Amino acid sequence: MKTNYIYKILFIVLMIVFQSCEKFLDESPKFQYSYDEAVVDYNSAQAIVNGVYSYLQSDWIGPRFYPNLAAKGGFSRTSSTFYKEANSSADYTSRNIWINYYKAINAANIALLSIENLDVSKFPSEDEKNKLMAEVKMLRAWFNTHVFWAFARWWDDDDNEYGLLFKDGLSTLNNEQTARISVGESYVKLLEDIDFAIDHLPSVTSQFHVSKELAKVFKAKILMNRGKDGDYQTALTLVDDVIATAPASFSMETDMGQFPEPFEYQGAMYNVTSFESSRMGALFSKSWDSKENLFVRYLENDDRRSSKSSGYAYYLITNASRSPSNNAALYTEALNILNEESNKYRKEVSLGWTFHPSSSAAYRYPKYVVGKLSRNSRHIDPVQKWAVYFFRYPELLLMQAELRLRTNPSDITNGLAPINLLRQNRGEVTINGITERFLPDVSATTHEEAMDIVFKEIWQELGMENGSEYFAALRFETNGLPWIHMLKPDIAVEEDKRCLAIPDVEMQANAAMTQNPGY
Repeated sequence: MKTNYIYKILFIVLMIVFQSCEKFLDESPKFQYSYDEAVVDYNSAQAIVNGVYSYLQSDWIGPRFYPNLAAKGGFSRTSSTFYKEANSSADYTSRNIWINYYKAINAANIALLSIENLDVSKFPSEDEKNKLMAEVKMLRAWFNTHVFWAFARWWDDDDNEYGLLFKDGLSTLNNEQTARISVGESYVKLLEDIDFAIDHLPSVTSQFHVSKELAKVFKAKILMNRGKDGDYQTALTLVDDVIATAPASFSMETDMGQFPEPFEYQGAMYNVTSFESSRMGALFSKSWDSKENLFVRYLENDDRRSSKSSGYAYYLITNASRSPSNNAALYTEALNILNEESNKYRKEVSLGWTFHPSSSAAYRYPKYVVGKLSRNSRHIDPVQKWAVYFFRYPELLLMQAELRLRTNPSDITNGLAPINLLRQNRGEVTINGITERFLPDVSATTHEEAMDIVFKEIWQELGMENGSEYFAALRFETNGLPWIHMLKPDIAVEEDKRCLAIPDVEMQANAAMTQNPGY
């Protein structure tokens, strides 16, 4: 009894300490299975909520997940397994994505149960209790939605049986045998959590925390991907509301900055752009500190920083050679989109040179990468900013443009207006004494042309950041087929393979689990 009491006191002290400094985002919930004893007041309730954020720092929830979605969509071949739709239940990457998301979901459920079981008198007010519950529910919805998008038939009819493996309690041996819920029930569960978050979360004050605005735009993304009757209009209403009411602290970047950063290797200069600085350069040089971020992952400056940020470093554009060509992994149409004149200088900022991520200096040579994500090797600069851009302001404008064109196809000018606003806000650059727009305006004469512009802008602006380009390749069509067919002309794209196989680790442990069709 005395030992348990000491553990309980130690837990509360640790949690309060973590609550009072920035490192709270780097701490997993301690003593998870004694939450009913450990969470005894408002401070410890806040601390256990903050601990849930640490799961966002998993390499599998971001750097080793989103680039695979880009490959699955046909934008790159950084993962041949995902590009070729060759995933199986034994796939190492899928297994780790599954495990880490469900660890995060379990942590969210622990936090939610601890708050629900704590009497309201322990909180400053009932509103404060609801606020903490909303924060956890939003995080749980975030994790569950990514599992839903990766492993369930999210596009199918409501009565389809291949929905989420939904868990809303503590994972124990007693509830390990759990069946999936239907696709329709999955949407109900996800939107219930998000709607609670919309009702009770405050407006954004920190890009490292979920907010009312994030809940609204994430609900809009879910509805936009589903695309059922009324979804596009509801999503547009949500996006319009966020654009109209968001605080000035969340907006497009206005400063000028240099990116990529130039460096010298064996007498040659790398990452030299045709201009000195740009607003997009400021965005990526500031990384997680840019005001364009609505929700972003950041990494503590500690000795575990490298291991939590390695994923993007290994999803490089080139192959293992030192060739300056970027054709080794970005193929055909996806590369052509980046090279289009309307893209101007954005490619020079998004892609660039960094060092091969090797612990051996002999193999640490420059490689051409997605510079906005990869940055320098962790062996070169272990404190460099490795952000995961979960949601940036430009995505709001991209969503607004798409939704306007889907709900009012005849008004092309109004539909493309958000795209041109995005491009105008990227400012100007000076090259050889001549100043010009960083990104020129775009225009179209037909609805199909306008939709192509929006689709390409999603890839150019958000590529490999948060999976948006993959879902766009399924939503948008060209020549009567989803864009994914154009991007992967050598692959027989099958509807069943939109979702990954349920990993063996789940199938073997859970007799009630059903495998996805096609595997």
